[in-house]
Amino acid sequence: MRFLKKEDLISAVFCLLVGAFVLYDSKDFPKPIGDVYGGGPAFYPRLLAMVLIFLGIFLFLKLIFRSQKSFLHASEYVQVGRRKLTLVFLIFVSSIFLTYLIKYLGFYLASSFFIIGSMIMIKPILKKKDLLIYLIITVGILFSIYIIFELLFYVQLPRLSFPLS
Repeated sequence: MRFLKKEDLISAVFCLLVGAFVLYDSKDFPKPIGDVYGGGPAFYPRLLAMVLIFLGIFLFLKLIFRSQKSFLHASEYVQVGRRKLTLVFLIFVSSIFLTYLIKYLGFYLASSFFIIGSMIMIKPILKKKDLLIYLIITVGILFSIYIIFELLFYVQLPRLSFPLS
C-alpha cells in the first residue's frame, strides 16, 4: 500500500508554487544588454526558482514511489510543535512584508526591523543585554551586506524613498 505523508506533500507543493511565482515574477526584470556574464538581474532568482521547482518535483516523486515499508518508524521523526510552526509562518509572512517595506524605508532600515523582529520572535528579550546583543548582530549583518554588495559588487541597495521631514 502506498500513501503520501501530508507534511511532505505540503512541502513539495510549497516549493513548486514559490518556484513558479519567482519564475513568473522575474519575467519583467530588465534584459541584459550585449553579452553579459550570468544573464542579467533575472539570472540568480530564476536559478533559485528552478532549483526549488526541481526539489519540489523530486520530493513529490519520492512521495509517490516510496512504499510504506520505507517509512521511518514514528520514533525516528522529529516532533514539531504548534509554536515552532507558528514561528516559521510568522517569519515567512514578515519576510513577504519586508519585500514591500523595502520600497519605502530602504533596504537597511527595513532589514534592521526584520532582523531584530525575527530574533525577538525566536527568543524574546528577557534582559537589556539581549537587546544589546540583537542590535550588535543586526549592525554586523547589515555592515557585512554593505561591504559585500555596495563595496565589492558595486550593487546599490534600495534607499529610503520618501523624505523624513
